[in-house]
Amino acid sequence: MAIGLFLCAAGIAFEIHSNLGSSPWSVFHLGLAKHLSITFGQASICTSFVIIAVVSLLGLKVGVGTILNMLIVAWIVDFFDYFNLISDASNIGQGILMTVFSMLFTAIGSYFYIGCELGCGPRDGLMCSLTQKTHFPVGLIRSAIELSVFLIGLKLGGKTGLGTLMIVLFMGPLIQILYKIFDFDV
Repeated sequence: MAIGLFLCAAGIAFEIHSNLGSSPWSVFHLGLAKHLSITFGQASICTSFVIIAVVSLLGLKVGVGTILNMLIVAWIVDFFDYFNLISDASNIGQGILMTVFSMLFTAIGSYFYIGCELGCGPRDGLMCSLTQKTHFPVGLIRSAIELSVFLIGLKLGGKTGLGTLMIVLFMGPLIQILYKIFDFDV
């Protein structure tokens, strides 16, 4: 689980420093924060609790992995930033490469920590529970979630860019491919 959460945090850190726009969830949190006059972190935590309530109603197990995901990933991202371990992209090519690494780290990290069966993080829990309930492929579900939160966040005034579009288009299929390679069924 620790490796998975570390990789997820590294993915977020690379996305932030790519200078190509935020992930769809970050776009949503930024837009929500703007409308409610709260911080990004407060918007993320509030969203997490709402999602946990929804996935609990859908029957997904909430466990220690859920709570650790909410806390540890944020702390690791802050650690990367505090010690300036990842530099900002200086050009678009570097930014695209950082966004690709962001998606790879996030997809592999989600496999590791979800595979421990100690509870999914709120957003991955939503992906898993919708996949289980609908029987649609995980890639389609993930893409639909990413697109939905992106559109809502955009409507709320969140910041976007090329990296945001890359994540909306490619994160779902990438997760589906990696889960298939690892023979992992949510």
